[in-house]
Amino acid sequence: MNNVTTPIHSVSVDLSHSSEAKELLMIVKGRLSWLSPSSPEFEFLSPIYKQLVEAATLLESLEE
Repeated sequence: MNNVTTPIHSVSVDLSHSSEAKELLMIVKGRLSWLSPSSPEFEFLSPIYKQLVEAATLLESLEE
């Protein structure tokens, strides 16, 4: 069986303030710290973490 990296669904989260993105970022970061980098959950959460970093940065720039 091939390892498929293309998502078969998506989740949309509307963040109205950078504090919301930062809070979710800390939750995901905390979970990642407990996981092995080779685990499927880490592989799933790692790109989400990167997207949250970008979202928090963007929201902060808009709030200035």
